[in-house]
Amino acid sequence: MLWQGFNTTETPVQWTVYGSAVSKREECVSDQRTVWRFEKEKQEKAWGPLGRKVDSVEPVQIIVSGDKGVMFFEFKCLPDTVDPRGPKRK
Repeated sequence: MLWQGFNTTETPVQWTVYGSAVSKREECVSDQRTVWRFEKEKQEKAWGPLGRKVDSVEPVQIIVSGDKGVMFFEFKCLPDTVDPRGPKRK
């Protein structure tokens, strides 16, 4: 499954599923690259004109930095049995 994490220098990571489960890891990695490119372009269009710097590590992370802090976007392919949010409470 492809997961997207978002956090700032002030907040913990919030993980959400991006899309649905796929049968092969290669499919997830392909999706990860596509999503990473789309999100990078979106962040550059949104924040670049405002003077924020958009850095990235393909295809796993996008970092948007400016004078008021930093935003982090992460993308991970994990088996459907692994939840990056940790174990569920009972």
